[in-house]
Formats: sequence, C-alpha cells, structure tokens
Amino acid sequence: MMSTKLRVEQVRSLIIDVVHTQPDEIGCDECAALLCAYAECCLLGSPASEWTVHVEQHLAQCPCCRQEFEALLVILRTTVEEL
Repeated sequence: MMSTKLRVEQVRSLIIDVVHTQPDEIGCDECAALLCAYAECCLLGSPASEWTVHVEQHLAQCPCCRQEFEALLVILRTTVEEL
C-alpha cells in the first residue's frame, strides 16, 4: 500500500504557494506564449509592465516554466555572444 502522507517540505511548499496566489494569475500556457518576449525584455533591461509582472509571478511559483525560461535565457545569451 502506498503512503499518501505529505512530507513537511511538501506541506510548507503548498502553503507558500497558496499564500502567494494572486487573483489574476496566468497559467502555464499563457506564460509559455509570453516567455520569449519576457526573456528579451530581461536581456534588454526593459522596464516592467503589467504583463511582465504576471510572467514573473508565474515563474516564481512554477518550477517547470522557470526551468524553461532559464534555458531560453542561456540560448539567447549564447546567440547574442556569437553575433
């Protein structure tokens, strides 16, 4: 029989996610659609706007999207360096 109990770290992570939940969050699909533009803004040092704040919020809570974003930054930085 498999245990369904959560570890303390898992409970703590869930509580933190709930506390930081915003009423107007975006989901993974919407974040993915904005990720390239957001990465370019980050590399260019563009000022934050309403949509970038939503992407930042999502990336702070979603490890999968954050990992994709970090990989995209590496690719863009490498490409810029090669130019």
